[in-house]
Amino acid sequence: CDSPQLDDHAVIVALDYSNAYSTSLLDSAARATLMLIKWVEQLDEATRTRLAIKDVSEVVKAAEATLDDLAFLRTHHGEVLTVVDGHLERFAVLLGFTQGGLFSMVCFCIAVCFLVLKPLKEEFSEIAPKCIADDAHVPTVIREVPHIERLARWCHRYVTLSIRELNLSANARKFKILQSQRWVSTELDVARYIKLFPSQMHEGVRKYPTVVRGALKVNGVGVGF
Repeated sequence: CDSPQLDDHAVIVALDYSNAYSTSLLDSAARATLMLIKWVEQLDEATRTRLAIKDVSEVVKAAEATLDDLAFLRTHHGEVLTVVDGHLERFAVLLGFTQGGLFSMVCFCIAVCFLVLKPLKEEFSEIAPKCIADDAHVPTVIREVPHIERLARWCHRYVTLSIRELNLSANARKFKILQSQRWVSTELDVARYIKLFPSQMHEGVRKYPTVVRGALKVNGVGVGF
């Protein structure tokens, strides 16, 4: 799925968190950062080399710095300035991170990695999402119907873990599933199984992910068949 020309068995699911930074639970993010510290301290030499970690203590210090920031936000909260109807207004941030904050992206990525993506990887070892902050896509290969069913279960688990662990709405109705035109009306047509995937009520109507046959914009780059 990483080659410039996609194999026609490839399927990519584009994910879309809603208000990712501002709704994240700070306590959960702190818990995930503690998990990171414990994890990195237990790495063997081969894994540290593969991940290009030269000094574990530096990683721990960086993680502890994010914990300091989280503790400050959790204790004192933050404030955001923004323009409302032409006037500068100040709002307290009682939940989540401030997008653009010094440690916001680092904290968010650690939290999603350890509380959502790591459990998913342990359960669905063949599926490896690609993420840049809150933008993510899930490349996989569909060669038989059980692969579609397994991808749908992955998506359901992603939605469940996101809301349970971090208070994040995964916005299932905005998922986009890229699949080659070749499979339209065949046994492997994802559209035939769309109701296996998570859905979301919107304006009184149940919405399912959209199947796309041409191309997706993945982290700003067009990917398609």
